Amino acid sequence: MKIAIKRKVLLEGFEIAKDSVGKQTALPVLKNVKLKARGGVLELFTTNLSIGTMISLKDLAIACEGEALCDAIKFMAIVRELPENDVKIETEKKAT
Repeated sequence: MKIAIKRKVLLEGFEIAKDSVGKQTALPVLKNVKLKARGGVLELFTTNLSIGTMISLKDLAIACEGEALCDAIKFMAIVRELPENDVKIETEKKAT
């Protein structure tokens, strides 16, 4: 996955999605957000097994489609500290 998105747009999406992230959980995967870039849209998926959230962000450029999973709170904290520019996210391809 390789995308560029406005910092403000990404933060707004995370602010909504973070409410359904598992905070104190025995399942560490519930602390994550799934990023899915396809068809000109970045989707953010979160769940705590009681509720789930899917946010679609459209103001971005996708150079390479893909998916990634990362710690939602840590990722949001990093994005908050970035300057008011485009955020570029790039992941390596998973070996098969």
